[in-house]
Amino acid sequence: MAPIESEVYLPPLDKCFSGQHQLLSWKSTYTVLSQIKGALNDSFLQKHLTSSHARHILSTPFTPFDRPTSQSKSSLETKTSAINVSPSPQGRYDIKQIQEDTLWLSKETQIDEVTALRIIILEWQSRPISKLLLGGPAESTAALNPVLGGNSLRLSQSLKLVGGSTQSNGKSTFSNDTEARRTRLLKLYLSERRYIIKTSEYVVFAALCQGASAGGKENPQEAITWIKDLGNAILSIWNIQELSKNTRRNFFVSAAAALQTRVDSLEKGSGWFKGEEFQEELELVWAESQLLEMTNILQLMLILLESTTDLPRSDAFLAWFRFMGTFAFFETFEPLYPGYQQTFSLPLQSLSSLVSLAMLQVPSALELLSQLSSTTIAIADAAEETPYLLNLSVVNEANNIFVESASVCLINASLAVLAWGVIMQTMRESALVSKGSRELRQSQRAVDKYSSTEMSDTDSGETFSQQQAGSVARHSSAGNDTSQQAFLEEMLDRIMDTTLDQDPISYLAKSAVDGSHVLVVVTALAVDFCTPFGGEHAGKVGLMMRKVLMDLIRATLDWIAYQPELLLATLAVLTGSEPYWDLWERPLGTQIPEPADLFLTDEIFVRRLLVPAQNRFPHESLPFLKLCRALARSTYSSSEKTSPFWHKILSIDAFTCELPSDFKNYELIREDEDANYIQLTEDFSLVSYRSGTSSMQNSKSLRMSRALTSSSQSSCLQIISKGTPGRVVSEARPFVVLWRWEYHLLEYMGKVLKLASLNDNMSLNSITTLHSRDVVAEIIDLINTMMMSSLRFDPPTLSSQNNVEAARSIIENVSDGLDRNGDLITVVLSIFEDELYRRRKVSEIESAGDILVRCIQFVFTILPVVPDRVWPFLGRSGLLGIDGDESQLSNIVTAIEMATGQYDFLLGCVHVYERLVEDATIHAVSRKTPSKVVTRFGGEAKLGTGVSQAAMRKILLAFTQSMLDVFLSNMHWKFVDQNERLEINSRLCTIFEGILCHCYAIDDSTPPSQKLTESLAPSADYLVDTFLSPNVDINVNPLLHIFTEGLITPNTTLATHARDYRTSQVRAALSLSTTLVHINCLTQSRSGRFQHKLLEASPTLAKLYAAHESYKLPIVQVLEALTKAVAVGDEQPPSILAHLGEEQASHFLEVLSLIDRPFDDVALSVGIWRFLSAIVSQRQQWFAIFVLTGTSPRETFKNRKTADSSPNPEPILTVALDELLHIERLHPQKVLGMLEFVALSADNWPWIMTNIEQHPLFLDALQNFLVNMSSPSSDQSHRFSDYVKIQICSHMVEILASTVRHAQQTGNSSFARHLLPNLSYLTETAVSTPHYNNSLHSKLRQNFESRFSTCFLVNFKRTTLTRPMLGNSFYYNMEIADEMLSFDSAWTSSRGSGFAGEFERANINLSVVEAQVNLLYSWKCLAIQLSRSLASNPDFQQLMIKIVVDCLKSNLGESSTNLAVLEKLAQTRAELAFTLVQRLIEVKCGHQELKQILPATWDTLRKYDNNVETALRGEGSDYYRLLLKTLLLALQCHLTQSTPNDGPLDDDLTTTKPSTSPATTHIVLEIIDLIVARGFRALTILLHDDVSLVQPPDFTLVTAILRTAFLIPGITRNTTQLLTSFADASTARCASSLLSWSDQLATNDDPVYGELSIHFLLELSNVTSLAESLAVEGVVSHITSTNLMKYLRQETVLGPFDFPVRIYRIWSRGLLPLFLNLLHSVGPPIAAEIAGVLNSFPQQLTRASNAFDTDTKSSILTLSITSEAQTLAVITGILDTFRDAGASAGIVSADVAQVEWGRAQVKDDIETWLGKRPVLRDAIVSTTESEELLLRMPAQRKGDADSRLEERIVNGMREVLALLGNGEQ
Repeated sequence: MAPIESEVYLPPLDKCFSGQHQLLSWKSTYTVLSQIKGALNDSFLQKHLTSSHARHILSTPFTPFDRPTSQSKSSLETKTSAINVSPSPQGRYDIKQIQEDTLWLSKETQIDEVTALRIIILEWQSRPISKLLLGGPAESTAALNPVLGGNSLRLSQSLKLVGGSTQSNGKSTFSNDTEARRTRLLKLYLSERRYIIKTSEYVVFAALCQGASAGGKENPQEAITWIKDLGNAILSIWNIQELSKNTRRNFFVSAAAALQTRVDSLEKGSGWFKGEEFQEELELVWAESQLLEMTNILQLMLILLESTTDLPRSDAFLAWFRFMGTFAFFETFEPLYPGYQQTFSLPLQSLSSLVSLAMLQVPSALELLSQLSSTTIAIADAAEETPYLLNLSVVNEANNIFVESASVCLINASLAVLAWGVIMQTMRESALVSKGSRELRQSQRAVDKYSSTEMSDTDSGETFSQQQAGSVARHSSAGNDTSQQAFLEEMLDRIMDTTLDQDPISYLAKSAVDGSHVLVVVTALAVDFCTPFGGEHAGKVGLMMRKVLMDLIRATLDWIAYQPELLLATLAVLTGSEPYWDLWERPLGTQIPEPADLFLTDEIFVRRLLVPAQNRFPHESLPFLKLCRALARSTYSSSEKTSPFWHKILSIDAFTCELPSDFKNYELIREDEDANYIQLTEDFSLVSYRSGTSSMQNSKSLRMSRALTSSSQSSCLQIISKGTPGRVVSEARPFVVLWRWEYHLLEYMGKVLKLASLNDNMSLNSITTLHSRDVVAEIIDLINTMMMSSLRFDPPTLSSQNNVEAARSIIENVSDGLDRNGDLITVVLSIFEDELYRRRKVSEIESAGDILVRCIQFVFTILPVVPDRVWPFLGRSGLLGIDGDESQLSNIVTAIEMATGQYDFLLGCVHVYERLVEDATIHAVSRKTPSKVVTRFGGEAKLGTGVSQAAMRKILLAFTQSMLDVFLSNMHWKFVDQNERLEINSRLCTIFEGILCHCYAIDDSTPPSQKLTESLAPSADYLVDTFLSPNVDINVNPLLHIFTEGLITPNTTLATHARDYRTSQVRAALSLSTTLVHINCLTQSRSGRFQHKLLEASPTLAKLYAAHESYKLPIVQVLEALTKAVAVGDEQPPSILAHLGEEQASHFLEVLSLIDRPFDDVALSVGIWRFLSAIVSQRQQWFAIFVLTGTSPRETFKNRKTADSSPNPEPILTVALDELLHIERLHPQKVLGMLEFVALSADNWPWIMTNIEQHPLFLDALQNFLVNMSSPSSDQSHRFSDYVKIQICSHMVEILASTVRHAQQTGNSSFARHLLPNLSYLTETAVSTPHYNNSLHSKLRQNFESRFSTCFLVNFKRTTLTRPMLGNSFYYNMEIADEMLSFDSAWTSSRGSGFAGEFERANINLSVVEAQVNLLYSWKCLAIQLSRSLASNPDFQQLMIKIVVDCLKSNLGESSTNLAVLEKLAQTRAELAFTLVQRLIEVKCGHQELKQILPATWDTLRKYDNNVETALRGEGSDYYRLLLKTLLLALQCHLTQSTPNDGPLDDDLTTTKPSTSPATTHIVLEIIDLIVARGFRALTILLHDDVSLVQPPDFTLVTAILRTAFLIPGITRNTTQLLTSFADASTARCASSLLSWSDQLATNDDPVYGELSIHFLLELSNVTSLAESLAVEGVVSHITSTNLMKYLRQETVLGPFDFPVRIYRIWSRGLLPLFLNLLHSVGPPIAAEIAGVLNSFPQQLTRASNAFDTDTKSSILTLSITSEAQTLAVITGILDTFRDAGASAGIVSADVAQVEWGRAQVKDDIETWLGKRPVLRDAIVSTTESEELLLRMPAQRKGDADSRLEERIVNGMREVLALLGNGEQ
């Protein structure tokens, strides 16, 4: 027994039970190998298959498992001992039960205990899948009843039609009792055995035929070396190529023995579970497994036999035919279970026949016999190692077996019997020839002996020794010849020694041909088995089978004359049953030769079959045409080294036809030869070629012929000229004559089609028998195949120029026989149109579609050649009924194909539709590009040009409407072949998705009707309207029907096409559904009904995930799309968990938690992590809890785990955390997916941060990665890993930010401090300027639009329809661009210098930029979170300052870039800088470096735009406002603690302040000039022009900047600069003007701009020089004359709570302080004006006088009232002082009026309030948010007041008393 590697094939059990290692079953191995593209690149699969134990198993596929031994039992005890695996603490597994089951399985199946243990673990790990699939499709149908409505019954019936799996017992509950569990174990054991054989076959085939690839697609790039090496290693063990090794016998003898064992065991039964519940079910599964193993063994034998030309050894040969003889070649073999008869009889009998034929190795046997008769070959004694043909006993015994089979005419033995007969006949001829030669040589030797005797007497020149040497040589040679000839003669004698009363050799051939009808058997095998069951390995197995049959036909050509049965058999082998459409998609370059290639390269085939068929043409037209069509498939027809086969038949010199009964225009010639040679005496019209045509009719036909050819250069094709010789080949009248007349076959076919097009009904007896429907259809079919061979290449898309030219040459050759006004295309399309409208009899229905199908194939074939001919034809054709006519497509499908259940015509129309869509997309650019730009070969018009876009739109829309009707309704149709329905649905889903993607996946700047793919827009709209209709649920049902059908995907080792068709249909439907969901979200104008219907089908989708490996990725993609789609909007989205059900969701999560294990599928892994990310981030609360904890919300409150529970692995979050510990080992895309999931989980579910923090190594691993992270290169040339690394860092930083936030909430700042030293990479690169290659993008745009003048780069930009991955197709959609632009050589130039390479470089550069943007967003979050915890930390303060400065400097460098992503980046940096500066000011940072922020901010803002007006008019207005806010904070960094916060800023007061540096002073003065003075003016202008451009906070911000600037020490001293700035900008006048029409800008009577203008003037008045300037400009009169002041003068008193409230604030906080500042700055000259203005507001003064009245019950006190009293007290005091000074102050005292404010009353009231503190406290009311905050804050002086607000009000009242009490000013 081979050792089992612990880490590969069977690792330690603790890893298996913990979910760390998922075992790989042989079923999964084979499924992935054969059906998943790219599987050979999977590292785990490679390790698994190349392990020594796996290699041992694959090299012994018939008995893969060793028998139990004491060593294996000891190994089991070691592996299951407590030291290696401990009992499950949660009861997830029972190790004792596992041990018992292992011993039981080993005993029942007689396999070693370790292998049995592996099967036990496989079953244990697969339980979630088993549970998920419980109930099968029937249960899913029941679940979909509400969704499907009345269609559920029909769905159930269709599921029964397509069949189900025998391995499902239909139980709806999962049982883990002993019988049920052990039944599953036995089924798994049988499955492993079957798939080991298939895996062994796949690996060996990969070595024998290079290029085998997964998924049935040929891809030389996937011919991975390791799989070939493994196959060669297995072949070397088998040694099938070496005769000298005994091991070769072991394989074929073992194969025969293995078959014998399985046949015997079928009769005995399994012997398992006798008399118990599961007996019948298990016996059925067991019997099916035996039959499948037999089938797989036979196919493996056939592959190996066909891979060599050596004759089988005697022992293998005899073992096989003894086995076959025993069971009569399976002729009467019948499985015990009748249900298996139909399923397995055909493959078993067919494969046994083919293996028997291959075992004979007919070509090698005939070659050996030829050598035996002509050369000397050593013949050994009878031994096992000798070839069977050199072993007399083997030959004799085999002959007896064949004679016995021939005596009863066994059909299954007929192939081998005929082949044996041919071999024996050849042997007889060789023996007779050799006998004659031997007798002649013996006579010659006698003569030589006599002559030599005489010579010895006369000639003594030859020495004795020389004579002896020559004699020995002659005797030696004679001895060899004699023994060889005696061998053949003895063989012949033994064969002829028989009890038969006739020649036994002839008897074999006669029995096979006449008795068993072997040629019919060959035909049936080729058609019914080789193609349907030979689809594995990209169809190479089917080619192998047909090659075996081809060898047999080749061998019989010397013995069987040309006859219809032989020709039919040859045609069947040449073509199989391969549809025309499959030929287009079959890969080229396979190592298995095409049968057509064998035919054309063999002169015997050509001479014996092709030439006779050609000589009988056109009298027997169909055989020759069919043969030509079959040969046209040859790959040689596309090879450059050999001429196309039709070049050999273009010119034919024989024309056989039947003469009219009264034809007399001939004479006899060469009568002496008596061979019926004749010669024409007059021209003979071919149009008259019909039995019974009279001479008059002949003359009429001649005139018709000449009329037809009057304008043709090839009129000879209608008339055989006088004097043409011929020979009568049939003397029975009417005569059949072979004319020796040379003509061009293709031209002649064109003439026939032309005549057929002129004949309306084209009946069988019209004009000429050549015009029968079958002949016309065959001619069109031949032309189609010829053009297909020219156009076909890999990949099978629209053809290149060379291929198109080859196809055009065929069209031209056929058209040469037509007149100048017509060509082949016109003729065939005319026939097609006539056929569309032809009425058919009931008897013709079965074959009615033949010509139609050929014509639709013709349309499909010529579309890439002459699209400008096809599009107009379809526009006027009745096929679609575009011009208002009835659609003949619908009529034909309804009347004919639905009646017969065969849909060849519909399938052809689907292919045409697919190619039309492909043509519309591929030529979307070239059709719009001028010829001079796109022409590549001179002045020719580019392919596809000249087609109207309007016509294309109509045609495609009509096709889409018809095909969508087919898709929506075909589930109710009758199908003879269900594969047709599967293919139709699969193709239509793919086409629909292609249309939608081409319209919605690129170019979001224009609507679909204006994009490059405008011709597809109506079709796309129709599809969207239909599927996404809010009212019609039935349109979704076909998709749901397909999903449910996917649950019964065939899961068998019997190779059929049904599996591929079904999996393709399901994947296409899932992909279409995903696209529709994305479009529904993208357009945002549709109802959510579609996704809700899909959501209701989520249980089916979950089951489908486990149904087949290829469904997994599309399933998670559609579920991700659904999760995001239902979350759109403010409403709570429907719960996916509720639709799944708790139990099914649990099983689904268990399966999902495996991610891509055991394989290494990057795409699937990324898809799963994205789906899980959507779950945790799109408000799926309960499902998210399920995902993050591993248990449902209900399970958190009770323990439901039992000892027989399935494995419940650790939560998916833990899986991600553990995996991310080894980032360097993982694929980068996997890392990104997991990190995104963790980041979103942490962001949306903060409680999981406890799990993350408690993980021992995860956070350290993140920090280590950041520490080791290198800075991205700055040379603009980035590798793939650059943007991936940056994106990885981005997600890591998000997680760290969430961790810091959580730690802060819990009061723990240690993590933040620990993180601080590890941030060097982020601080250096996160805010740096992205590596945007402006030169690359600008040159690309310029060059591209110069080359392709009708399109722009933005036309290929991806939309949000799909989420792109960073890389070479990130921004521009490379797939679509390559489709549309590959017509131009500039797209793909050599060495990557074409536009394609430039697109990829641009995508990679933008990927780097995107990653850097994401990193900045993440760093912003982390930095802000850290600032909340570490803002007081001096080290972090310095770091914050550095970050702020770096952000601003980076923005400074990007000021001139208009790229949207960079603008967003600048916005983000500005936000980060603003927040950090704000935090620094809050903590009163004292670092001198803080002052660096102001110059950096000002430089950035000035570089961006120093003109406020233009900046706010632009698109970056938000960014500009943010810079202004940052500028305000930067100015505050230069304030000192001694700076006053309010009041006038007199220069004298600032003399003692610290000085400001000249550089800072210069910057501040620039700010005042550009931002404040000119900025305020700009804001006023913008507000006047467009109210939407300016907001009130803009004025507030400018005012705050002004106030802060004035507070900076020394700024107000620069009087000249300040006066100049404000004077030049007319700022005061603008403020006054704003106030004057602020009432017109009021919203809801709220004059906000009035308050803003007053406040701005107030700030100006704080500086004495500016206040004087305001006074000079008459600002007081301007203010008082505005409409807004009327509110203050009206009779209604406006207090702090009167509407509009802002009027009172303008009065108390604006006007009064402004007047006070003017009085303070200007002095007595303005006193009279101020006093007069105040008295002009008598109502306000009266209200102010009564504001503190204590007599009113509703008296209230506010801070604003107190401030108002303070200001009035100061103003009135100053006015009194000026009035008292009189002339000494330079004024007239009488001019200064007394302000009508009740000073005494106010004084008395305040004193009263202060005397009643409890009452005062109760009367205080807050009017603003800031006052509310003061109300809640405690007073600074304890005991004096209860709150800070009360304290300030009381202090204000005391100040008023002080001012009013003693007259202090």
